[in-house]
Amino acid sequence: MTFDQLEFEVKNAWPNPTIEQSVKPWLNDVVSELAAQFELPALRLRTPATLAVTTANWLYNISAATHTSSYTYMKRVFRVSSAAVQHGFYLEEDLTQIDSIDPTHVETGTEVQRVVLESGTVGIFPKANDTLNIWYYRRPVAMVNGSDEVDGIPPEFGYSVLVPAVILRAMRIFPSIDSEVLGDNFKSLQWWTARYNAGLYGNGTAIGLIPYLSKQNRPYGVRVRGPRLGSALGGRW
Repeated sequence: MTFDQLEFEVKNAWPNPTIEQSVKPWLNDVVSELAAQFELPALRLRTPATLAVTTANWLYNISAATHTSSYTYMKRVFRVSSAAVQHGFYLEEDLTQIDSIDPTHVETGTEVQRVVLESGTVGIFPKANDTLNIWYYRRPVAMVNGSDEVDGIPPEFGYSVLVPAVILRAMRIFPSIDSEVLGDNFKSLQWWTARYNAGLYGNGTAIGLIPYLSKQNRPYGVRVRGPRLGSALGGRW
């Protein structure tokens, strides 16, 4: 669904002049919130961002990494490599691990040997003039023009997920527009919350966004290590 189509669906589902000017900004906001809350496969970098490191510093902000498509870091680095470590570094998670081997951070070398990630910061050892290739979950590209499409969320879930999410945001910001009617009433907070949850997780009839993404990632179920069923098993039993 395009930006204009989503705006129309929200206004059609909730015809209230109070929110008309806010619908489009809120649509971008709820997409970002979903991207922060869930690991959306479409936002997982296929080609890495690059981070130039030098002998001058051992700490770098991941947001300083640049991508050829101008994507920006949002969360979770899942791979880092370099020319010397093409298979990828073992990613450590506590900067004190570098403190323990180089307390004053003066050691330099020709290439980075260890990488630590902590709270959006990259720590390296030793300090070196090198380039790190970094894969992460990027921030969704905001919609600007009416013909722009949602980034990161399959278009099939625009109506079932994004529309209820925007209406629920309107109810939180402007509580007076909710009539507080309980039960099966389109002005009910309870009703829209149920719609949103059904869009995310399914309702027993229609699949939700999260199960859909799970099936896309693992179409044959959870991966089990070991030989494929029916494959030839080498070696002795």
